[in-house]
Parts: sequence; C-alpha cells; structure tokens
Amino acid sequence: MKKINRFWRLAAVLVGLILLLLGAVGVYQASGRRGELRFSTLEQAGSLGRSEEYWQQRQPGLLIVANRDDVTKASRFVSDQATQALSRLYFRNCFAILAFRGWHSTILEGFQIERLIDQGDVIAIYAEPGKRTGQDAISSPYHLINVCGAGKRGQTITFSLYFGEDQAAVVSVSRTLP
Repeated sequence: MKKINRFWRLAAVLVGLILLLLGAVGVYQASGRRGELRFSTLEQAGSLGRSEEYWQQRQPGLLIVANRDDVTKASRFVSDQATQALSRLYFRNCFAILAFRGWHSTILEGFQIERLIDQGDVIAIYAEPGKRTGQDAISSPYHLINVCGAGKRGQTITFSLYFGEDQAAVVSVSRTLP
C-alpha cells in the first residue's frame, strides 16, 4: 500500500514539474523571442539608387522606419514605389530597415542584407558588403527590407550592421519601436 502511495506522489510531483517547465518555456517564447528573423526585400539598389538623393557619407548607415515620419525620411533615398510600400506597412507589428553601404567612387555590386539575428535587445544585421566592379562611377548601394512579427513593440533595440560573422559592427543605431 505504501509503495502505491509513493508512486502516485512521485507521479504528481513529476506532472507538476512538467507543467511548470512548459509554462516557463511559454513565457520565454512570448517575452524574449530570439533567433533568426524573417524579412522581405522592398527594394535594393547597387548604384545611386532610384531617387534624386543618395546616402552621401562614406561610412555605412542605418535608417529604421518605424512610423509615418520615418517613411518621409526614407523617401528621400528610395523610389516612389518603395515609399508606397513603406506607407502600407502596419507599424504596430512591422518595421523596416534601410541599410546603406556608403558612398564610393567605384561601382559596388552585391550589397545585400543576408540575415537578421534577434539577440534580445540587439538585432544583428549581417550583410554581404558587395564587390567593386572596377568601373569608375559614384555608387551608394542600399537594401530596404521589412520585418513583421518580431515582437519588439515598445522596446528600445540596438540595430547593428555587420559585414561578416567574425567582424565588428560597422554601424549601430538604437531605436525605440512604437
């Protein structure tokens, strides 16, 4: 009789621990999702872009588009079509990243964002820096992406751009997402 009572007590404790673990995993997933983030390209340009203005700094740059005012800022650098796509974003669940490679006196091809990694309060942006073609011309490549469902609303996030997994960040920007 005592063995049966011990068995049921042990089973109840184990079931309780399993339920506790499942609850902890659910809270972790809801509050601090980490790992690779999905994104889609809205526009990508290899030379001067598709607008009248371009990123004129030699250093890479980031512009985080998280509200309607940011759309106006981004519209200076991207096409009308990309501006319209940004205007249609649902900013309660989505934001966009406009990554600039920097101004160069030769054409660069292949600059593009390849991966986004959510590290809690940091989003690491890994990009292919592109290659020089040897042609002399002003270039200021950029890649515009949108990210939805990252679960970062109301948080201050540092966005860091890297040109390789083992390299230091080339630029970082902190932003509170509405």
